Amino acid sequence: MSKRGATRVVHYRFQRMARSSIASGLAFAYVFAVLLLISEQPAHAYIDPGSGSLIYQTALTLLLGAGFFFRRTLASIGRLFRGRSADTASGPHAQRQEHR
Repeated sequence: MSKRGATRVVHYRFQRMARSSIASGLAFAYVFAVLLLISEQPAHAYIDPGSGSLIYQTALTLLLGAGFFFRRTLASIGRLFRGRSADTASGPHAQRQEHR
C-alpha cells in the first residue's frame, strides 16, 4: 500500500470515528434530557418574575459576546495565514490612503 493510500485509510477511519463519537454524544444528551423530564418533581419554590428577564438578558449577552469573540479570533487566524499584521488597518479607508 502506498503512503497516499495509507493516508486515505487513516483519514477515512478518523472521519468514521468522529461521526460515531458525535452520534453517541447526541444519543447520550437525548437520553439524559428524557431522564430529566421523566424524573420531574415539584419544586415548592417561588421564582420572582424579574428572574426570567435577568436569565434572558444574561443568555443574550453571553451569546452576543461569544459571537464577537469568535469573529475576532477567526479574523486574527485569517490574518496570520494571509500575512497581514494585527495593527495593519483594513477596510475602505485604508485602501483609499494606499492609492493616493
